[in-house]
Amino acid sequence: MQMYNTRKDAGGVLILVTLSMVAAGVLGGAMLTGVTGARTQRVHFDAGGRALYAAESGRAYVTAQFGEDPSYVPDGTYTLASGDRFTAIGSVAGNVMDVTVTGMGHPGTHRERIHALSFQLPLPSGDNGDDNGDDNGGGSGSIDLDTIFVSSSELLFRGNTLAGEGGSLILRGDLDSSDIGGGSSLAVSTMYIDGDVRFTGGSASLGSATEPGAIYINGDLTLGGGQRDIYGDVFVNGNLTIANTTVHGNIYVNGDVTFQWGTPTLMPGSSIYYTGSVSAPGSYSQEVLDRAVQVDSVPAVEIPGDFVPVLRPDSWYAERGYVSGGQLASDLKVFADNYTWSGWRPPMENVVIVSKGDISITGLGGSGMTGGLIAPFGEVVFQGAYFTGMVLARDGFRVTSGETTVTFENISSFFPSESEIPVTSGD
Repeated sequence: MQMYNTRKDAGGVLILVTLSMVAAGVLGGAMLTGVTGARTQRVHFDAGGRALYAAESGRAYVTAQFGEDPSYVPDGTYTLASGDRFTAIGSVAGNVMDVTVTGMGHPGTHRERIHALSFQLPLPSGDNGDDNGDDNGGGSGSIDLDTIFVSSSELLFRGNTLAGEGGSLILRGDLDSSDIGGGSSLAVSTMYIDGDVRFTGGSASLGSATEPGAIYINGDLTLGGGQRDIYGDVFVNGNLTIANTTVHGNIYVNGDVTFQWGTPTLMPGSSIYYTGSVSAPGSYSQEVLDRAVQVDSVPAVEIPGDFVPVLRPDSWYAERGYVSGGQLASDLKVFADNYTWSGWRPPMENVVIVSKGDISITGLGGSGMTGGLIAPFGEVVFQGAYFTGMVLARDGFRVTSGETTVTFENISSFFPSESEIPVTSGD
């Protein structure tokens, strides 16, 4: 793929973004201008910083255009008011659009530098529309079973890190700072939270620093007290209250923005776009206020439709060597009404437990395991040094030990073929 392409033969896809786009009321242009307007005159980056800035501007522009028109696929080069450029190329793969944006600082000169970033935008479902009757969030159709890291109605995480680079967390309920250990990190690339997020203390961060994606919140977002980082773009179908937070992407708010004392840090290229009103204490940082841009609309929050994995017939498990219980060990495969284990075991690999009820694994101490914990009608409790794999639990996922690291590994990595996966997505 060419990183610089003016597409002259295609009728001049190259465009010059100016402040006239604001007057025209075009959302994408308004956002792009908001990111590259007056503050560009005040902040002086080196060539590398300008390239990063251009790439982040491109991401904001593409996301805004896609929010207005889900059929939009970027393919062209765009010039910012500063003279820097970005190239945006999109391609549809399954139920997502893969986008690569390449920013160019000081293009066409000996100082030229480039910065490329890639991200995904979920495509709307072609067949479920607004079947759930929710105009404020809606369903985005089915989600690929192989991308699910944690799917649950409740999350209680007292561990160290929930590391979900490339994975998805689906939480069908509120998320509160009291649910998360004070210094925990929810380092998951894509997060869907069907409720309010309230972080009023501690330093728990959200999003993956190494593979940032998108965080969708179908409710209010409160980031007050403590100190934390937010990685990836955040889409809020409600109001935003923010203080003491380092923002590494853009935040899109379908509501009001309230700045509190404890001024947030917006990294280069980051802005807050909102549809309602903004309020802040007197003598507040003007630089932060300038990064809050009022727009007519923001991309919608899309929460996947209800995901209930379907169990295979009981005979299917028996034919493949699943047992009804027993001592935890590597390569153990369990299919049971409930499964409970309490006590130390040496590190284990490829453990798959499927339960019609609950799963409880505690007392592992400094040991851990890899595999899949699947309780589509119950809860999963885990206590150990580490767990690597995926978790499906309708009634809650609870990690109760303070030093636990939970790491994503897709379910297909534990099985030789799709036909051997012990549940189906129900599609």
